[in-house]
Amino acid sequence: MADSQKFVGAGSSSNADGYVDWTNKGNIVADDGAYARVYIKSGSPSYRLIGSTCGFAIPSGATINGIVLTVKRYSANANMTRDGMVCLRHGNGTASTSNKKSSAYWPTTAAAADYGSNTDLWGDTWTADEINGSGFGAQLYVLTSSATSMYAYVDSLKLTVYYTEMSLNGLAQASVESKNGLLIASTKTFNGLG
Repeated sequence: MADSQKFVGAGSSSNADGYVDWTNKGNIVADDGAYARVYIKSGSPSYRLIGSTCGFAIPSGATINGIVLTVKRYSANANMTRDGMVCLRHGNGTASTSNKKSSAYWPTTAAAADYGSNTDLWGDTWTADEINGSGFGAQLYVLTSSATSMYAYVDSLKLTVYYTEMSLNGLAQASVESKNGLLIASTKTFNGLG
């Protein structure tokens, strides 16, 4: 099984679930200490923070085995901020069937959390073409139990895709060529992996 790892290449947001937008959304494209930030309080979850344009180049025809999303994040206050949604994002913008949100509170210092595994498809079917497209990515929103407004921060979203390349072993390719006016047929058999 092979794998490919990419940070999202673009950050944006959607008010599909929340009341408060993120600032500096473009900061989620690298693990560099520059953060997207949202100011939330109880009863006012954040907008969805969306990462896309990953730039994957999974070989065409490969079988997707699993996907891991790594979110580096923290909360300004202890024991108050949690996931409201953690989903992958299909090329058409819809969320994955499986929401991997955790009940654990976000830490007060930046730390990475992994969602999914090398065999977890998040309840859906994925193709190499969809993952290679600019729409594929991840989306999340956050909640807090704080009655007063507080900040939550996201440094980066990173995706690791595990896949198995299509095998050409045992496949034959037929060809016909003309030589001195005669048609010559030949067959080439692939005995290795493509």
